[in-house]
Amino acid sequence: MSFEDLQKIYQFVDHSHKDEYWQQMFTNSESTKSSWHHKGNPAIKNSDEFPACDYYLKDNMYYIDIELPSQKPVDVTLTINKHILSIEGSYQTLLNGCTYFIKERQNKSFQKLISIPEYIGEQHIKKQWKDGLLRISFLAK
Repeated sequence: MSFEDLQKIYQFVDHSHKDEYWQQMFTNSESTKSSWHHKGNPAIKNSDEFPACDYYLKDNMYYIDIELPSQKPVDVTLTINKHILSIEGSYQTLLNGCTYFIKERQNKSFQKLISIPEYIGEQHIKKQWKDGLLRISFLAK
């Protein structure tokens, strides 16, 4: 095995757990510079990224569906800064006075950052909560 092959293996092992590594590997950097989103066929992936979301275009509307079980609308903050939609909140699942036999649900804060078109402002965004799903929608130009 050559030294170059060993370097490639080392780089893969060192960086393969990072999302940026995979984005760089499968994204043509010239095409993404001219567009605020990538128009390829995104793969469905199982990820530890929290909260899980889908971002899609249907009938001239953009939709972002975010899974937020047991959250209340007042516990989640949406802001837009420089064409980035930020969704922030926290989960508190630890109950006082309990003896846990299994504790798999975590207490954690989250922030989800999503690129959106330049013409979208907070006044253009519609929000709907239903069964633990936050649906954000805005009109495509």
